[in-house]
Amino acid sequence: MIGYVNNPAAKVEINGNKVAVNSDGSFSSRIQLKQGNNSIKAVATLGNDSDTDGYILPVGENGGLSGPQPFLIHSPYSYAYILGGSTTGGSPPYSSTYQIGIGKTVQEDVQLLIKKTDYGDISPGSYFKPVVTRTSGVRTGDTLPVLPSLTVEFLPPAFRQYERIEYQTFMVIKAGPDLVPGNYYFTVDYDVVGGEGHFMDNIVIAVHK
Repeated sequence: MIGYVNNPAAKVEINGNKVAVNSDGSFSSRIQLKQGNNSIKAVATLGNDSDTDGYILPVGENGGLSGPQPFLIHSPYSYAYILGGSTTGGSPPYSSTYQIGIGKTVQEDVQLLIKKTDYGDISPGSYFKPVVTRTSGVRTGDTLPVLPSLTVEFLPPAFRQYERIEYQTFMVIKAGPDLVPGNYYFTVDYDVVGGEGHFMDNIVIAVHK
């Protein structure tokens, strides 16, 4: 684990263990992870002031992450949005356009970011599940039939989220060999299973030869 404090004179503890702080305010610590959810808590103290951050790191049976990559955040807001592609619109819901060739599969490097904080309206431990629906156009609710030759999915398809953590997942687009070139519209609704509230984004899949 690597982190920074604003004042190198601050004292840092991670999971109750003291950690040395470098002259530039940076610090690092090796943490032994186990299968399941690993709780990590960092406390920085300077005089009578202290600041605490913590998050959960899920580890699967094979030793890898069993959920999306987590990042600690400090924003007092809870929201979801898609990054990547060419984005239009000045305020949510945004619409992003992604290019793909016929018969190709694209995995976006920067895809879906979901942020949750202790000020949000979603209970800690709730599940996020992106639901992708094909529509007749951006910012419309007119649903078209499913198109088997063009799919948009997220990996993992659902995951448990925790407070003050930003998650990055993968969006995978697959275009079949019989697909007709053109623009295809989708709505992504972030359903919360076991919690309240939802978020929505619009994406355009531009299919070319």
